[in-house]
Amino acid sequence: MLCGIRYVKYKIDVLDESSLSYADTMIEGGELSDKVEKVTHEIKFVSTSDGGCSANSVTKFYTIESAISQKMNLRLAKKVLWDSLSLWNPSPS
Repeated sequence: MLCGIRYVKYKIDVLDESSLSYADTMIEGGELSDKVEKVTHEIKFVSTSDGGCSANSVTKFYTIESAISQKMNLRLAKKVLWDSLSLWNPSPS
């Protein structure tokens, strides 16, 4: 269980193999639902001249204004971002 969050619901917005882009929206997250309206993730891979690629990633947090202060917003954003990254790149157990 990541930072006390029991479940998260995502909606896939874009999955485009031709442009190598993906976007999703976290629409529900258990204990986060009273603080965060949604979290959007966008990622796009671009070919590089050396045969590799670079990834451009954008994450946007849409908080419920009355529920959270700016300082708490930054802490929450950091926690959710790191937890999302650990789902994509889990450490071996």
